[in-house]
Amino acid sequence: MALSLAMIVVYDATGVRRAAGDQARVINLMIDELLTGHPLAEKELKEVLGHTPREVLGGIALGLATAYVVIRGF
Repeated sequence: MALSLAMIVVYDATGVRRAAGDQARVINLMIDELLTGHPLAEKELKEVLGHTPREVLGGIALGLATAYVVIRGF
């Protein structure tokens, strides 16, 4: 059960959020190109939403190390 939950979190961290960030980047470029001088909104969309694969691997390693310390003790 814990492994299933961990896989869902990893998928979300790398895939879904990264794709949303890529979409925000493209939308911001479209707004800049189409409405030069007349921005649609004052605030641009946040482009960095997800984690890189390297950050996800670091999170997995940190989680495993934390679990080991908690189970084995100091």
